[in-house]
Amino acid sequence: MSAIPVATVLLVEDDSVDFELTALMLKHHGFPHALVMVGDGIEALEYLTGTGAHAGRDPLQRPALVLMDVNMPRMSGFETLKKIRANPALADLPVAFLTSSRSPKDNERAAGLGAKAYLGKPWPDEEAQFVRRLEAILSELLP
Repeated sequence: MSAIPVATVLLVEDDSVDFELTALMLKHHGFPHALVMVGDGIEALEYLTGTGAHAGRDPLQRPALVLMDVNMPRMSGFETLKKIRANPALADLPVAFLTSSRSPKDNERAAGLGAKAYLGKPWPDEEAQFVRRLEAILSELLP
């Protein structure tokens, strides 16, 4: 089996504790990819387009995957995904949700908006399975 190239994953998470826990969990399980955090959907759009707080960042340097919370202040994950899909430069960007919502309705809405996956924030006994699923998603996306 060939090695997966190192890529960047943009984590859109408004809770810094959840971000730190996610980063530690991924590191603990040998996740080899870079993780960049932004605090909400508006900042995610600025990061992706190289504007606002991220002015000067090259928008052509796209992350391999956007991993986004559903419930965030200022702009929900669903609204952020709609804006990503409406932007021709970003429309094909792979987005997956990482959320505490286990609602089938939210899962269906995510799929309807073109999300690559809908992942529940893992409980401690689900960490390894979560990391394997995230690696599988990335292996499909990376050359």
